[in-house]
Amino acid sequence: MVRTYVRKSQRAKTYTHDQLLEAMNEVKLGRRTVAQASRIYAIPIITLIDHIKGRRGKLSSTFGRPTALTLQDESKLADYLRKLEKHGFGLSRREVMDLVGEYVNSNKIKTPFKDGIPHKDWLTAFMRRQNLSVKKPENIEIARRKSIDPFLINQYFILLKETVDKLGIADKPQLIWN
Repeated sequence: MVRTYVRKSQRAKTYTHDQLLEAMNEVKLGRRTVAQASRIYAIPIITLIDHIKGRRGKLSSTFGRPTALTLQDESKLADYLRKLEKHGFGLSRREVMDLVGEYVNSNKIKTPFKDGIPHKDWLTAFMRRQNLSVKKPENIEIARRKSIDPFLINQYFILLKETVDKLGIADKPQLIWN
């Protein structure tokens, strides 16, 4: 689909979610006919019939196709990406798509993604919905990310402890300086 699609006509609901529920209840309880409820609450008659018969699924306040992930899943992923970026681990577009693919596969979420990995168009729409911007990490950031590997840091401290014990200066902190 085109990324910068602009609707030619402004479709607007003339009714609220509560009005729709109220109209449905009145029809189900037999207080009004579908046509009467449609006129009183200004709801298209076909819409009211579809909701009563369950052909419309969940009541949504947005137009168009539902998103691949739920709102909660998307906000959880967006918060995680913001935290990563805040701590200096900005991810590229490819890494974000792979991360979302891992999330979908590990949680066994059914999505329209091919091979479980989202497409660039999905990522663009996701970033727009969540007010995110993915920046390409610079080479310094990549080198910094590799040097912060917990395994390497742990190895450094093991080697430091062995050296301090070997030299016998563990109980003499005045002999250790940077």
